Amino acid sequence: MKKISWGAAILRTIILLAVISISGCKKEEKTNLDVCLSSYQEDILIVADYEREDFCKRSIIYRSTDNKNYGVVGEIKTENVKNGQGVFIDTSLIFEGEYFYKVSYGNMLSKENAIHFKKGNNPVRIFPNPFSDSLTIAYNPTCMPYDAQIFDLVGRLVFSENQISTNQKQLHLTTLPNGIYLLKITIGTKTFAYRVLKQ
Repeated sequence: MKKISWGAAILRTIILLAVISISGCKKEEKTNLDVCLSSYQEDILIVADYEREDFCKRSIIYRSTDNKNYGVVGEIKTENVKNGQGVFIDTSLIFEGEYFYKVSYGNMLSKENAIHFKKGNNPVRIFPNPFSDSLTIAYNPTCMPYDAQIFDLVGRLVFSENQISTNQKQLHLTTLPNGIYLLKITIGTKTFAYRVLKQ
């Protein structure tokens, strides 16, 4: 009988456990990875669309300023994926200008995605303001659904709509009394607040 050292036994156990954990993942069906970019004041939001529920691997985010030399800026961890979408916020931007991103997942690599970054950029527009019957939210590009909430001056929630996924959404607010309100738009972990007037 051949003796096996403790080190070899531990190594075999680790390999066996790795094979068992990997076998729980389903075979990848997609051959490409869709990525959406949005500029948010001081950051860039990267949303990877996996179109699958069995997210077993992490995604690596690569960034370049010349579309040639890419470096790793972060990763989308499995716990940050919901409904087939993984979200990463790049907070390490140094200067205004053109940035290029790629995202990897397993053996897939997205095509390059470019965005022009300008500090203080707000991707959300609200109009008309003041309004009478309805208010329009314009958000482009719509990388992920967002929530809209309206509060009165006392802080009471008077209107709410969740998981809005269109580039332009008209809010019908005929039942609200005239006055000043606070409109909050929440996109991922970012919240934008606007003072609006109904007259």
